[in-house]
Amino acid sequence: MRYLDGHPATERGQAWRLGRPARREACGIITFALATLACTAPAAAQTRSARSPLVTAIAGNTERFVLAPDISATYDTNVLRASDARLAGSKDNIRVDPGVAVRLNRIFGRTRVSLAGRAGYDFNSRFKQLNNARIDLGTGIDTGVGSLCHIGGDARVQIQQFELDELDVNQGGSLHIQTYGVDAGCDRPAGISPLGSVAYRKLSSDRRALFNYDVLTYTAGLAYARPSLGELTLTGSRSKIDRYNIAQVLGFEDNTVTDRIELALSRSVSPRLRGRLGGGYLHANPRRPGVPSFGGFSFDGEITYLPIPRFAVLASASRDAQSQAGFNASYTIVDSYLARVSYTITQRSAVDATFTQTRRRFRGEDPRLSIARGGDLTRNISAGYTLDIRQTLRAGVRVGHRWRDSQNSLFDYDSTSVTVSLGARF
Repeated sequence: MRYLDGHPATERGQAWRLGRPARREACGIITFALATLACTAPAAAQTRSARSPLVTAIAGNTERFVLAPDISATYDTNVLRASDARLAGSKDNIRVDPGVAVRLNRIFGRTRVSLAGRAGYDFNSRFKQLNNARIDLGTGIDTGVGSLCHIGGDARVQIQQFELDELDVNQGGSLHIQTYGVDAGCDRPAGISPLGSVAYRKLSSDRRALFNYDVLTYTAGLAYARPSLGELTLTGSRSKIDRYNIAQVLGFEDNTVTDRIELALSRSVSPRLRGRLGGGYLHANPRRPGVPSFGGFSFDGEITYLPIPRFAVLASASRDAQSQAGFNASYTIVDSYLARVSYTITQRSAVDATFTQTRRRFRGEDPRLSIARGGDLTRNISAGYTLDIRQTLRAGVRVGHRWRDSQNSLFDYDSTSVTVSLGARF
């Protein structure tokens, strides 16, 4: 299932499939604010799917309930994400973010129910207009159908401060994101099996209501599994980006229909090397007059390598058609790349370093609605250290630098940040 949004993700590759065990194994405990945790995939004997009629719950495999209060403080040299040409003077700020994270997992027969998320509030030292709630909560359910198949659904709600590098003005605002999905499929150890999903995503903000949008995505495909090959998946999807408020200003609709066909191979070459490599064709067809369409190669891949048990290397790359909510563009072609290394020093401490690069090409900008940007390239590099002071208490520190080069130099900026965090776990 693919969601089209304008927020990188940051979050890229960490799909919220809370209702069922993902094809890729998830691992680790709840992440305390901005502290990256190193984790190791559990043994295969402990990860049998809840869909199987042979599954037996083993005490200790999955914690039923975790409550984790935490607090973090971030010093940022350019919290407004503005160049000196846009805003002269000092732009540094300290943000304090107390909150609490929760995770709940229950299995009832062949049905798995999950809930996970965090709620907190941002307090800013200088720019009080940026004070805002920060909530991210997701829930899901998955149940077996027959001996090998399943059907599930999930929902996620996010409330946070609007990303200022997406705005033309240096003012705060609240961003609300709602995501809902239903998916079904069969996990055959060998042979062909069908899969399909429907996803709906709605984004709204009080600062840029004109650019609010929703996305409806349909996906269907076939998966072929063979122990010596891995899993080969052929999928087709159609998404519609609907910027429904634009018609009130321009007098015509601003929708974009995106079609994609992709062939992907997922395989564990060895206990130390596993990955997914996918490629296909992407076509974006805007309905707004005068906006050019896009047709070309798309890709989506991720590789994880563990040269030794304590050291892990992750690399990923993707190309997608997305929408932006902070300024006017009918759609955006986004190329994202990520590289991360992590090392577990001891049983109580770990370090990691991450580099990301995102290139965006905007289509359908209208100078009547916002300042044209053309395109931009954003890079981010960061490193972090975490220490388990006690079994239930974790501290962390993270240092990062972020910079953007835009075709319109008005939107260039760079920023350095330092974050310290402390979290408990019950």
